[in-house]
Amino acid sequence: MKEVIGQTQTDRRGLGSTTAKWWSKTEGKEKRDMIINEIRNKEDSTRVQKAVQQPQQGQWTNWDTAIQRPLTWNIWHMAPLRISFLIRSVYDLLPSNANLVRWGKKGDPTCPLCQGRQTTEHVLSSCKVALSQGRYTWRHNRVLQELASVISTAKEEIHPFSISSTVFTTKGGVKIWHGGSIPMDSYRKGLLDGCDDWVVSADLPEWEKHPGVAFSWPKCLGAGFETRCARVRIPGKQPRRVKKNWKQRGIWES
Repeated sequence: MKEVIGQTQTDRRGLGSTTAKWWSKTEGKEKRDMIINEIRNKEDSTRVQKAVQQPQQGQWTNWDTAIQRPLTWNIWHMAPLRISFLIRSVYDLLPSNANLVRWGKKGDPTCPLCQGRQTTEHVLSSCKVALSQGRYTWRHNRVLQELASVISTAKEEIHPFSISSTVFTTKGGVKIWHGGSIPMDSYRKGLLDGCDDWVVSADLPEWEKHPGVAFSWPKCLGAGFETRCARVRIPGKQPRRVKKNWKQRGIWES
């Protein structure tokens, strides 16, 4: 029948992007493989038709931009409750109040904090009361606190520069520079070796005094104001804009 109908396109690939094998032009093992593939495709089509009729477990049939998360190599040492949570969270089957009402286990689907409809999405990222209480930023703050602690410790281990006067002879005369001089045999071992007056700050509730640029995004900031150098850790492409603003203010040196 397929040879009578001809080559058809059933997915999003362009016309002519696939090649077809015809039954009349194959023999031996190729014919057996064609029979196996035809049976497999028929069974897959039956499963998809059944999944479309399922409102919860069949949601994957409408996913176009979902990112695959393979668990094959990690599933053997994962706790059963964690595996259950991962699978149920994908299909929105966690025991939220909205699902408990759907299953007949509870009569009120509202959130106890904000009185909104408590779904899985609401619990993870949509509750205004949880946001105001800092529940969504708690994990990020704990990681940022560890980073700030490590950087602060490394800052204390930096050897200060030897302060002396350096004399330069130029065409315009003799110039004297009063600043830190570094021996010729020394070299930079890390980012913090650029200056010795680093001021480390982070966007954390317990850190009160830091530059206004630190309020824009969650980040950890290190700045040496006397030697005019700064290191800002910001996700994405935003450091360029911050660098430009700091150059205008005279506290950034590339």
